[in-house]
Amino acid sequence: MNRGITFKLLMRFVLGLAIALAGWPIAGAQQTPSLPESQTSETEEIVFSPPTLDQVKTARQEAEAAMDLNEPDKKSLLSLLDQGIRFLEETEHLTTDALKLTEKVKNAPARIQEIETQLSRNTPPPDQTNVTADASRMTNAELEQREREERASLATLRESLNNVQDQIEALKNRPLQVQKESTDAMRRLQEVRKALKTDSSVADESRLLVEARKTQLLAEHAMLKAKIQSFEQQLLNQKILASLLSAERDLANFEISRNEARAQAWQAIAQQRRQQEAIQTRMDAEVAKNLAPDLPPVVKDQYEINIKLGKDLEQLTTTEARTARILDQRQSELKTLEAEFAQIRQRVQGLSLSETIGLTLRQRRQELPGPETYRRNSAQRQLIINQVGEAQFVIDEKQFELSDIQTELARISQSLPSAAEEQLAAMKDRIRTLLADRRDLLDKLENTYRRYYQNLQSLEFTEQRMSSLIDEYADFLDGRLLWMRSSKIFGPVDLRSLPAAFIWIVSPHNWWGLIKDIVTPFNRIPIIWILGFLLAGLLFIGRRRAKRSLQKLSNNVGRVRKDSFKLTVHALGLTLYLASSWPFLLIFGGWQLNDLPFASDFGRAAGFGMLIAGHIWAVFNFLKHLCREKGVAQVHFQWQNPSRLTLQKQIFWIRPLWVPLIFVIATIEAANKMAYGNSLGRLAFMIVITAAIVFAAKMLQIGRGKSKDPQDGAKQGLLIRLRFFWYPLLIALPGFLFLLAAMGYYYTAQRLSWQFHNTALLVFALVLGNSMALRWLVIAQRRLAYEETVRKRKEKLAAERLQTDESPPVGGPPTDSFEVEEPEISQAQITEQTRDLLHTLLFFLGLMGLWVIWNDVLPAIQMLEDIRLWSYSVEVDGLRQVVPITLTSVLFAILIAAITFVAARNLPGVLEITLLKYLPLDAGARYAFSTICQYVASAIGVIIAFNYLGIDWSGLKWLVAALGVGIGFGLQEIIANFVSGLIILFERPVRIGDIVTVGDIDGVVSRIRIRATTITNWDRKEYLVPNKEFITGRVLNWTLSNSVNRVVINVGIAYGSDTRQARELLIKAAHDHPNILDDPPPVATFEGFGDNALNCALRCYLPNLDNRLVTITELNTAIDEAFRRAGIVIAFPQRDIHLDQIGRLDVNVVSNRQPPSELGK
Repeated sequence: MNRGITFKLLMRFVLGLAIALAGWPIAGAQQTPSLPESQTSETEEIVFSPPTLDQVKTARQEAEAAMDLNEPDKKSLLSLLDQGIRFLEETEHLTTDALKLTEKVKNAPARIQEIETQLSRNTPPPDQTNVTADASRMTNAELEQREREERASLATLRESLNNVQDQIEALKNRPLQVQKESTDAMRRLQEVRKALKTDSSVADESRLLVEARKTQLLAEHAMLKAKIQSFEQQLLNQKILASLLSAERDLANFEISRNEARAQAWQAIAQQRRQQEAIQTRMDAEVAKNLAPDLPPVVKDQYEINIKLGKDLEQLTTTEARTARILDQRQSELKTLEAEFAQIRQRVQGLSLSETIGLTLRQRRQELPGPETYRRNSAQRQLIINQVGEAQFVIDEKQFELSDIQTELARISQSLPSAAEEQLAAMKDRIRTLLADRRDLLDKLENTYRRYYQNLQSLEFTEQRMSSLIDEYADFLDGRLLWMRSSKIFGPVDLRSLPAAFIWIVSPHNWWGLIKDIVTPFNRIPIIWILGFLLAGLLFIGRRRAKRSLQKLSNNVGRVRKDSFKLTVHALGLTLYLASSWPFLLIFGGWQLNDLPFASDFGRAAGFGMLIAGHIWAVFNFLKHLCREKGVAQVHFQWQNPSRLTLQKQIFWIRPLWVPLIFVIATIEAANKMAYGNSLGRLAFMIVITAAIVFAAKMLQIGRGKSKDPQDGAKQGLLIRLRFFWYPLLIALPGFLFLLAAMGYYYTAQRLSWQFHNTALLVFALVLGNSMALRWLVIAQRRLAYEETVRKRKEKLAAERLQTDESPPVGGPPTDSFEVEEPEISQAQITEQTRDLLHTLLFFLGLMGLWVIWNDVLPAIQMLEDIRLWSYSVEVDGLRQVVPITLTSVLFAILIAAITFVAARNLPGVLEITLLKYLPLDAGARYAFSTICQYVASAIGVIIAFNYLGIDWSGLKWLVAALGVGIGFGLQEIIANFVSGLIILFERPVRIGDIVTVGDIDGVVSRIRIRATTITNWDRKEYLVPNKEFITGRVLNWTLSNSVNRVVINVGIAYGSDTRQARELLIKAAHDHPNILDDPPPVATFEGFGDNALNCALRCYLPNLDNRLVTITELNTAIDEAFRRAGIVIAFPQRDIHLDQIGRLDVNVVSNRQPPSELGK
C-alpha cells in the first residue's frame, strides 16, 4: 500500500514538473516586473514566449497516463492541453505559409517579367500541314492515343486556369475579410494578454489545471500573433500578388488557346480517319459479297452481318463526330458565359448601382438564354445514354462469341451444304476471314461507342453546368436589378419625350406594317386564321343563348330535387364563355403576331401588348359576368349584394381605362424603347396604379357591409377586426409602386406590380375555390336534411296507418303523395370545424402559390445580406468566431414566427384530417395529442427564430435566473397553472367531454388551455377554472373510468299503504325503462318512517349521463301513474291548526246549497 501511495505521489510530481516546464515562460512572466505600455513588442514576446509543441505533447501524454487524477479534472486537463497543441500546430502552419508567401513575393517580379516575355513572342499557331503529316505516319492506335493526350493536356490547362481565377476572386475579396479577421484577432489577443497578466484561477482548482490553462493561453497568444502578422503580410503584398495572378491567368489563357487549336486539329484528323475507315469497311464488305454471287445462304448471311455492322459503324461514327462538335460548342459557350459572369460580377461589385449599370444588367438579363432547353436536352440525352449502354452490352456479347473463332467457325460450318472437300475448305476460309473482319468491326464499334458515351457524359455535365450557371447568373442579376434605378426621376425631360412616344404608338406607318404582318401569314397559312375566326364567331353567336341558360340554371338553385353541384360547374362554364369573346380575338391576334419570325419590330411588340391586354380584359370580363344579376356570385355563391354590385360598378370604369394603358406599357417594353418607356410608358403605368388605388379604396371600404347590431362585433372574424390595419396597407402598396416609378425605379415597380397582380389572381382563385367548396357542402347537407325529412314523414304516415288499421300501398308511400317541406340550409349553417379544415387547406395552397409567384423576386433579398445590424460570437473548436446578424436574418425570423403562429393555430385541424381520424382514440385523447403537438411546434418555431437572431440559449442563463426570481414572487401561480395544464394533458385526470364537479360547478369540460380549463355548465355558461384546481384540489369526474352513474328517486307514501307493493312497483318502473341497466340491478328500499309519510327509495343505474334528466323525469312519471293505478297515495305534509279560544269566537255554518248572494246576511 505504501508503494502505491509513493508511486502516485511520484507520478503527480512528474506530471506537475512536465506542465511546469511547458509553462515555464509564465514563471518568468510572474518574476519579471510589469513593463510600461511604451516598451517594444520584443519585451512582451520575451514575457509571453510560448512553450514548444513537443513540451505540450509530452505533458499531454503524461496527463493521459496519470492514474491519481479524478475523471472531471483529467478531462478538463486534457481538453486544455489539446487546445494548446492545436494552437501551436496552427502557429507552425501560419509560419510556414508566411515563409512561402515571402519567397513567392520575392520571386514575383522575375516571374511576371518571364511571363510577359513569353506572351510578347509572336509564336505562330500550330501548322495544320505539320499535324496532318505527323498523323499520316501514325497507326490508328497511335492516332487515338495522341488525341487522348491532347485532350488530357487541355483539361489540365483548363483546371489550372480555374484555380488561378478562383485565387483572383478570393484575393479581390480578401482585404475586407482580412481587416475584419484582424480586428477580431486583435481583440482576442488583448483578452488573452489580460488573462495571462491576471490570476484567473479558481480557489479550489488544482495547480495542474492552473498550469494547463496558462499553457493553453500562451499557445493561443502565439497563434494570434502569427495570424496577425500573416494578415499584415497579405495586405502589404496585395498588389504584387494580384499582378502575379493576372500574369499567370494570361499565360494560362494563351496556352489554352494554343492547345485548343492543336487538340481540335488532332480531333478532326482522328474523326476523319474513323469515318473513312467506317465507309471503307462497309464498302469492302459489299464488294466482297458482290464478287461471289453464288455463295451458299449461310455464307451470304455472314456477309450481311458484316455489312450491317459496317453501316452501324459508319452511322455511329458520324453521330459521335456530331456530338463531339456540339460538345466543343457547348464548352466554348460555357467558357464565354463564365468569363462574362465574372466580368459582370467584378463591375457590379466595384461600382455604384447607377441607372447605366442597371441598363446594362437588364440587357444582359434579357439576352440570357433560358435553362429550359438544356434541361429538355438532358432528359432526351438520358434515353440515348441508356440506348448506348444496351448497345454496348450487345457488342460485348458478340465479342464474347467471337473470342474463339474456331468454335464459331465449327458452329457455322454445320450449316454448310454438302460439297467437295476443296469447296468446303474454301468456304471455311472465307467464313474465317469474315469472322476475323467482324471481330475487328466489333472492336471498332466498341471503341466508337465508348467515345460516344464519354462525349455524351461530358456534354451532359457541360449542359448541367451551363444550366446551373445560367440560374446563378440570373439570380445574381435579379438580386441587383430591383435595387437599381432604371431612369431618372420623372420630370420635364420625360414630359418633352411624350409627343414622340405618342406619335410612335399611334403612327399609321407602324399600324399599316402590323396589318401587313397579319395579312402575310393569312395568305400563306390561312387555316390557322380561319379556325381562329370560326372559334371567335362561336363565342359571339351563342352569347344570348348562354345568358338564357344561365338564367334557367339559377331558377333550379336551392330546389332540393333539382339542385346539384353540376349546375354551378355549368354556370361557371357559361360565365367563362360570356367573358371570352373580345379577349379571345385580342389574345389570338397577339399570339400570331408575337410568333411570326418575319414580323416587324412594332408588330411583334404590339403582339406582346395584345397578349397582356387581352389577359387583363379577360379577367375583368369574367368578374363582370360572375357578378351579373342572377349570376353565379349571387345565386350559387350567395355573395353579399353590396360587394357584388360595387364590383360591377368599379369594373365598368376601370376596364376601359386599364386595357389600352396596359397595351401601351407592354408594347413599349417589348419594343425596348427606353426613352419612350421612361416617358409615355411610365406615365401610363402611374395612371394605372392611381386607378388601382381608387379601385381598391372603393372595393375595400371599411364601413361596407358592417352590421349595425352591436352583438355582431363578437361574431366577426379576425380579418374583419383587423381591417384598420390591412386596409391602409393594401391602399399603400399601389402608392408605393407609384412612388417607385416616379423616383426612377420603374423596372422595380413593373416587376413588383406583376407579382402583385399574380398574387391578386391567386387570392381570387382561392376565394372562388372556397365558394365552390362551400356550395358543394351546402348541397350535400341540404340533400341529407331532405332525405331525413322524407324518412321521418314516411315513418309518421306508417304510424298513422297502423293506428287507423289501413294497409299501406305496395312499395310504401310514394314521396310525391305527401308534401315535404324543403329544408333551408345556408353557408352560415356549415359547422365551424368544416370551415376551419377548408380554410387550412386553402391556406397551405395559398402558401405554395405565393412561393411559386414570388420565387423570382427572392434573389433580391440577397442584397439585404450586406446590411448588418449586430453580431454575436460563438466558439467553434475552441476558437471564437463572430457571426453577423443581417436584415435578411431578421426578416426570416419574423417570417418563421408568423408561419409558426399560423401553423400552430391550424395544426389540430390538419392532424384531425390526416392522422387522428384513422386512430382508435377518443375525443379527449385526440385533443390532448393535438394540444401537445401545438406546444411542440410553437417551441420549435421559437427556437429556430431565435437562432436566426443569434440568441444563444446557453447565453440566456441570466434571463433564466431572473425568471426564477420573478416566478418565485409574481409568476408562481401562472407557472403552476401551466405545469398543471401539462400534467392534465399527459396524465389526463380530466378530458374533453368529461362531466366534472369542481367545487360548486357542474358541467362538461369543453377546452383545456395553457392557464385554465373551460367548463360549460347545464345553463350553457362557460366557467374558466385554473388548471391548478384540477391537480391540487378535489375534483369529481363523473366519467373518468366508467360513465355508469346512479339515480336515486325518493318517494313518500301515506301511512297505511302497502310498502311491499310500493317497492315492487318501483322495481317494475325501473325495469320497464330502456335506459336503466340490469347490471347493477335496480334496488327499492323502505327507508323509514317519516313525519308525514313512509319513505321509500329507488336506486338504479344509467350507462352514461347523456339522458339523465330525461330518464329521471320519465321514471317519476311512471311511478306516479303506477301508484295511482294501485291506489297508493303519495303522502304530502299535514298540519294541525289550533285556534285561540280566550276571546269570543263566532262560527257560521254555511250549507253547500246556499247561494253565494245570501252569504253574510
